[in-house]
Parts: sequence; C-alpha cells; structure tokens
Amino acid sequence: ANGQRDPGEPGIPGWTFEFDGAYSNSINIYVNTDANGNACINPSGGIHLVMEHNKPGWINTEPSSGNVSNLIHHYIYWDGDEDREVLFGNWRPATLSLKKIVTSTAQGGGYPTTGLATGGAFPVKLNCPLAAKNTLANVPAGQTVSLNNIPVGAVCTVSEILPQGNIHHAACPPGSGYWDPPLIPGSPLTVAAGTNNITVTNRFVCNAPPPPAKVCVTKYNDLNGDGVRQSTEPGR
Repeated sequence: ANGQRDPGEPGIPGWTFEFDGAYSNSINIYVNTDANGNACINPSGGIHLVMEHNKPGWINTEPSSGNVSNLIHHYIYWDGDEDREVLFGNWRPATLSLKKIVTSTAQGGGYPTTGLATGGAFPVKLNCPLAAKNTLANVPAGQTVSLNNIPVGAVCTVSEILPQGNIHHAACPPGSGYWDPPLIPGSPLTVAAGTNNITVTNRFVCNAPPPPAKVCVTKYNDLNGDGVRQSTEPGR
C-alpha cells in the first residue's frame, strides 16, 4: 500500500478499465484485465482518459489526476505510435485475530509472568515482509487481540519468543519450571479477505521433583566368611 509496484506484487485479473476518447473524437472502450492484471488498447493520438471502475472493499494507492464519482481517472496523451503504461495500485485490508491459550502443569494451573510484557501479557510478533508489516502485539492469556489493515495476499509469519532456562515459580513443587516452545498452527499464512484467525498456545511445565532419598540394606550369604561380598555370593 505504498503507491508503487514492488517486486512480487501480483497483477489483479478481471478489473474493468474504461478508455474514454472523448477528447479525440473516439468512443469509450471497456476492457477487463487479463490473468496478469493487464488491459491494453490501440488508441489514436490525442488526449484520452484512463479510468478504473472501483470495487467495494478495495483502496486506491496510485496518485490520480482527479475523481469522477466512483472512478479514478488519469489524463493520458498519446502521440503517434508511442507506448504508454499506466499503473493503478489497489489493496484490500483484512484483520488478523490473535488468540492466546496458556496451559500449565503447575498446581492450580499457574504460570510465572517473569520476562513477559506488562500485566503478564505474551508478546506475539507479526511479520509480513512484502507488505512492510512488522508488529508486536501483547496478547494476554485467554484473550484475543485483533490487528487491522493487514493487506490481503500478504504472506505473514506469527512468532513468539518466551523466557528460556530455569524459571522460578512458587506453584511448582521444586520452585521452578520452563516454557515449552509455542505452538502456532497456520503460520506462515497468506492473508485472506475478512478475519484471519491464529491461535498461539503456550505451556508452562514444572520441573519434575527429584526422587526421594532412600536407604537400602542387602543381606548376602558370605560363603568364605571374609566380610566382603564376592560376585558369586548370593543375596538372601
């Protein structure tokens, strides 16, 4: 949505353009774009209007010379056999809904907030390179946060970095635990129109308590009476 065509941005098929040759004493021509987003005519020389018929839900990004009701138009002058190219940029905004689920093996299901955002929210990162979207959203456990104006067709990755290592938490029997790597099914995703749902699941795991100490006694038959157990002397 920066008003210029960047590498990797596809053409849009089936978009209607109107070539108005009123200033050149020619009739209007309506053409739909092909699979690559192109629509061409062979006009006579003179001044022409090139107009796109807007579609609901789309936003224009290319600068234009004016607006005519729901049309965006460019004034173009053709001279002889000169080829001209006019670019029309459009994009559709969509929404990404980030839902956070947190589980825990701690007694009562508790988890530490150490290293998390204010209020114990979880920092989730959205990265859409071509769409120039790089956003950090703090998502509280059990809640949903919506990110708007994500371009339809953008390829986005959702990621999360949680505190690593041994994390103290009073609800764990030995007093500490660790975060499992987040589960983020559906990432990376190609953004579709409407609302795109992504669920991020985290699990806090309490460290296993050490085994209890024990004292063991073994009775063996000291066959040679030397007070030392040989490998051939059986237990009793």
